[in-house]
Amino acid sequence: MCWRGPMQTAIALVVAWAVCPGLQAMTANQQFVGRAYGETGELLYEEHHLLEGRCESGQWTPDRHTVRYLAPDGQAPFATKTLHYSRSLLRPEVDFHQPRWNERLLIGYDSDDNATITWRKGDHQKEQANFPPTADLVFDAGFDHLVRQSWDRLRRGQPVMFRFLAPTRGRSYDFLLEADQPTTDDGGMEVVIRPEGWVTRLLVAPIELRYDQRGFLVRFDGLTNIRQTAEANFNASIRYQLQQIPNCPLLR
Repeated sequence: MCWRGPMQTAIALVVAWAVCPGLQAMTANQQFVGRAYGETGELLYEEHHLLEGRCESGQWTPDRHTVRYLAPDGQAPFATKTLHYSRSLLRPEVDFHQPRWNERLLIGYDSDDNATITWRKGDHQKEQANFPPTADLVFDAGFDHLVRQSWDRLRRGQPVMFRFLAPTRGRSYDFLLEADQPTTDDGGMEVVIRPEGWVTRLLVAPIELRYDQRGFLVRFDGLTNIRQTAEANFNASIRYQLQQIPNCPLLR
């Protein structure tokens, strides 16, 4: 029978974790800061990330991800985002708010497990009909988890096809994920995300990503989800710096 008595000391906690299968999922958080730079090197904004998750069976799994976006001279965030991964790492629930543009994007699920999109911008409201998510569909920051899930395949030079949701358009598009450099000097990997359709290629430039050997995203180059104007988003080079990392691996 698994011991359920009080654990007042760290030793007792370790013992309980070792002998009780139900206690093997341990809380483990990740924190990092991203600094977005423009073409001339100016700091555009900062991203402050907190991922709350757990170590389970030797693997780190996030449950909740919050992001605060700060201007270079600002203390209060000008935008916020919350993601919940309870249903899928690739297709999280999303609540993204950019108050300066009076804009809010919600991606969730209904009682039939269909994905739902609600997008409001200014006085305009656009609600998309529910749609069943397919296994190859990716939402928002799910691309980061797709890279880690596909790590070995990418290292072998095998590309990964997926569909990425453009929520404000209410549809998804075909993209290709492949390793640009399967092994970097630090043992990491550089990957690129390219649109596949010829129309999409005309509208969307490839996104370049760099990961370290632990599977942590250290650099993002491309179109962001932060508005520069009412009609256009920032293109930026975002460099990420870890502040806290789980004590279990990000990669399998």
